[in-house]
Amino acid sequence: MIAAFFPLLLVLPIHDGQTATDDENAGEEVDVVRFYDLSTLPMSYQPEGDALRLTLLPQVEFDQADERDAYTESDQDLGVSSVPDLIEQLYGDEFEYAGRRMRLNSDGRMIVRAPEALHARVAGILAFLDGTINAQTQIRIDVFQVSASSGGAAPSGSLISAAEAETWVAAASRTGRHESYVLNLRADRPSVLDLSRELQVVVDYDVEIAQATAIADPIVGTASVGTRIAMRGAPTADGLALAFSWKRGEVLALERKDIDLSTMVTATDKPAQYVEGFSVLQNLQVMTRSFALNTMIPRGQAIVLHSVVELQRGAASEVVIIRQVGPDLPILRSLLLNDEGAELVIADLGSLTPPALRAWGTGLWPGFVPRQLRSKLWAPASLAVMSSEWNPGVLLDILFDDVEHMSWEETGRWLVMYPDLYSFAERQAERIDEQKQVVAAFTAMQAKPELLDLSVTVYRPGHKDGTPLQARVPVRMGESCAMALGIEDSEVADYDVEVAQFASIGDPTMHRLFDGLAIWIKPSRDVHGQLVLDVRGGVHLLTGRERFDLGGGISDFVEQSSFIHLFVNEVQRLEQGPNGEWRAIFGDLSEGGSPDALRIEIVVR
Repeated sequence: MIAAFFPLLLVLPIHDGQTATDDENAGEEVDVVRFYDLSTLPMSYQPEGDALRLTLLPQVEFDQADERDAYTESDQDLGVSSVPDLIEQLYGDEFEYAGRRMRLNSDGRMIVRAPEALHARVAGILAFLDGTINAQTQIRIDVFQVSASSGGAAPSGSLISAAEAETWVAAASRTGRHESYVLNLRADRPSVLDLSRELQVVVDYDVEIAQATAIADPIVGTASVGTRIAMRGAPTADGLALAFSWKRGEVLALERKDIDLSTMVTATDKPAQYVEGFSVLQNLQVMTRSFALNTMIPRGQAIVLHSVVELQRGAASEVVIIRQVGPDLPILRSLLLNDEGAELVIADLGSLTPPALRAWGTGLWPGFVPRQLRSKLWAPASLAVMSSEWNPGVLLDILFDDVEHMSWEETGRWLVMYPDLYSFAERQAERIDEQKQVVAAFTAMQAKPELLDLSVTVYRPGHKDGTPLQARVPVRMGESCAMALGIEDSEVADYDVEVAQFASIGDPTMHRLFDGLAIWIKPSRDVHGQLVLDVRGGVHLLTGRERFDLGGGISDFVEQSSFIHLFVNEVQRLEQGPNGEWRAIFGDLSEGGSPDALRIEIVVR
């Protein structure tokens, strides 16, 4: 591994006219120039804030200028400048001898001129950092479409043993549609897998009109469908904490709509004439099953995401099993620097404050957007997530409050601790004891996430489609999750009449619709240990759609959709039931009555 840092070796005898003294033997040693490629050691690398931005809703963008999901990051900062700084802190005195040099080039290569003994120490530091910073594990994701006809059934909960997961995957892969992915996960950056495809569809027209002429300019929208996975991870004492987003879009139908965009031409000496202008719109129906979760994979176990969509225009039951199949990521590692017991310690700060996702949306819950926008059947609805800022600074202040002899640096994702090697022999026992105390204190401060089994069910009491939407996911206590389950499409909702000197035409107004569930949930505990559930979002179900002909002229037809909906913006403190569950119910509690009755039931286990 160390050899990888030596792409180029120059051996130069350096004398510089120096005469060695009793305490300086630099002149007796041959200095060697080596180039160390540090580009694989992004120690101070920090991903940009939008590195995990993912739009769960909508899948279809009417405006191509809309902001797209962001995965790319700048490559201007290699994040390697902290490496020579660390070596300087440890061995700076040895580079003060005449002729010795250490410089960092702009391409990420570190140039060192020093004797072999000092090169060996530098190489040892680099190998140690490489074993920590570049450690990675593998996350396997298996996806199944299950149904009663295929003999499939979802696992009983959102957390199962690794052995049970292996058995379930082997059995289910023989009975239905199966997809399998493996992501390599590092501690210091996101892992992203994008298996989506983009479709171009004519979603609207921009009508241009002047004097006695009108023309319809097509507006082409973009739909991104398929599977997109993004995650960040951090090791904990009990497993692997994850900030995980899963975006899934499936085309149900591409519907053609013929629309008459006729132009009425008038003149003072002639009756009005209609010039036919038949055009075509495309209505893309996309089923979405998307999640943004702050979760974890306990050691020796697997987590399960289960979603059920049973709506008028499409149905699906999907099981996603997520397992760690690679080695554990290191939390803390140490390197012995000398025979006196001095150690270089590097620790993953993510084990103190695990990575998390934060969600926001528009048009999804009342009180957040004006009524005139909400009345347009969720026309502006969106739901997006991105990685949150994490700052362990307060924890580090507590950790090093009484530390006298150790230096420390917060470098990107990493905490680096080291002593002064040249004075370590003084009060050696005291300094070794301080090293041990700091390591023990860091270990005690590691996050110990509590994993909850959370299920969301939409009920239509007394209706034949009694439970049209269901989801069951594992979430970390004190962190939020967001989900979107349903079908997106659009309709001709209105016309904006354009009038010029001798012409007029109806410009169709398209509304983007979402038929399903979009919700944000955060479980936490109050100061008394009682479970508190913060819920925002709701369900919006299509009950019918009719085409209403406008009788010709400059406006052809409109589509009139009927929806029932239930919006929630509540915080509930829940009592634990006799079976160990916490249950929150929003909406109509009855078991019949109104055909428009809806309720959302959330169960936490």
